[in-house]
Amino acid sequence: MEDTRKDQSEKLEDRSNWREPLEQEETRLQGLLNKVRGKIDAIRKAQKEREWLATDEGRRWTKLEKSRVEVEAQANARTLAVLNRRYLEGRRALATQLLADSYLAKYPISDDDPRLFEIRREQQKISDCVDGHMYGGR
Repeated sequence: MEDTRKDQSEKLEDRSNWREPLEQEETRLQGLLNKVRGKIDAIRKAQKEREWLATDEGRRWTKLEKSRVEVEAQANARTLAVLNRRYLEGRRALATQLLADSYLAKYPISDDDPRLFEIRREQQKISDCVDGHMYGGR
């Protein structure tokens, strides 16, 4: 009796063992089928797009798109040129500042130097004007 039950349970185990690989294979094949369907859909979509681009409307759209891309590229080129110019100006300004700093370190200028008189006078005018605006008078 026990042998019969063991035989039956072994047969059931054998049946489940052969089902598992089949289910795995079915899942794998289903994945491949979905992949192929996706590729077929992409091919159909590309074909429809080619057909649409061959129409008058498609050609007009292509021209407009090319001109839009050209305009965008020109705008990007102008922006890059401005950025490059600002970068070079900044580098020059920094070099000038560093040169001036090293020169001032070598040859210090006192605050009461007569060559600074005009600059100090302009600074005072601007300061007086700002003070006047801040405190309600001119």
